[in-house]
Amino acid sequence: MKERTISDIIDSQPRMLLTLGLFLIVSASYFFVEYDLFDLSYVLPAIIKTFKVPASYAALALTSTFVGGVVGEFTGGYLSDTLGRKNMLIIGLLTYSVATILAGLSVNIPMLIITRFFVGWGTYVDFNAVVTYLTEMSPKNARGKIVTYSSSIGIALGALIVIIVSYLLAPIPNIGWRIVFIIGGIVGAAFVVLRKSLPESPRWLERVGKVDEAKATLEKILNIKIQEPLKPPIVSRPSPRATLSNMRKLVDKAHLKYFVIFLIAWIMFYAAFDGEGITVPTILTEHGYTLASTLRFYVVSGSVAFVFYLIAAITAERTQRKYLAALASFLVGVFMVLLGTLYNAIIIYVSLAALSSLGAFIFPYTYLLTTEHFPTEIRATAFALTDGVAHLLLAFMPLIILAFSSAYGFFNTMVLLAIMMAIGGALILLVKPTTGRPLDEVSG
Repeated sequence: MKERTISDIIDSQPRMLLTLGLFLIVSASYFFVEYDLFDLSYVLPAIIKTFKVPASYAALALTSTFVGGVVGEFTGGYLSDTLGRKNMLIIGLLTYSVATILAGLSVNIPMLIITRFFVGWGTYVDFNAVVTYLTEMSPKNARGKIVTYSSSIGIALGALIVIIVSYLLAPIPNIGWRIVFIIGGIVGAAFVVLRKSLPESPRWLERVGKVDEAKATLEKILNIKIQEPLKPPIVSRPSPRATLSNMRKLVDKAHLKYFVIFLIAWIMFYAAFDGEGITVPTILTEHGYTLASTLRFYVVSGSVAFVFYLIAAITAERTQRKYLAALASFLVGVFMVLLGTLYNAIIIYVSLAALSSLGAFIFPYTYLLTTEHFPTEIRATAFALTDGVAHLLLAFMPLIILAFSSAYGFFNTMVLLAIMMAIGGALILLVKPTTGRPLDEVSG
């Protein structure tokens, strides 16, 4: 009887290893990423009114959130590779939930800045773990569909719900923005409880030497008895020395090129796409639009985007994902320039809807492409470094974009961001085609 590894058995399965209920519980991570990313952006004008402070001072809470996110990705990647994916899915979301509620109770801007740091930390510890976890829990012929459905559902719902909640509550003087935060924290706490039933990643268990536990976990998930002998795995036990040795794989001949590509691509995507998303609400209010009318733009764009996130999930296994991600990046640049004209309300509606919709083909696909290109023992760490460094720049983008827009105009700002999106898209064209290929083959 031919020997197989745990990864071989997973890749031979016709479906994902999780039940639909557990899949949705895990996918909630993307919801909280979107909620965390945009709740503060949408309610920032209301916070400015509550505390009567300049926009530049209040925007430090955004910067603090992203700095916390960067620290969360760096530490979360290491912790996920050493302590396991499940543990970090619980710890990250628990931190987010507590910190978000405390942010809603802030009595001044310094307290908001401090609590938002921990909101960012928890959110991106959770985010790093879920991208890695779902990649490892998916067979080769369904990996793209599973990971993209997960991120698409979470991102689309998160973006839409935070817009609606902010639209309904943020205009309420002094307390509306607080309720927006607290709602996010309460929902997060509920999912922390639900995640206790998640199984650990069998691929991770195998790689750290817990082969019997990996086998037992896989048998329980699939409700089967594994009869064939298991091939001895290449064990990478968690330890500082082992982690340092594994990290060398990031700069070896097989992986350095892709590490650099994804690092720069993520810098471009986050700085441009998310930089636009978190600052445009404030810029529109500065151009005479009310908070309510500004949020109305985003309600419409988020509703349209939800459909495109579902389309992205459906097409994930029917084409090479990197081509759609690159094409969407170029088109985003076009609509950024169109938005920069601020010609009229219709142009704003169309541009924001297009940006939100095209993001469905950029972020879910590039998340997956990144994790696919690195082996199990450094998968979470590699994703954390490429995605995390990009978030480090994003931490300062609200201040940079607001200052650049003030000095050179909104149109020139959008042109600059469009160029950055085009660079990111061009880089994605250089990575491996991964659709339908075994995970170990792509990442080897």
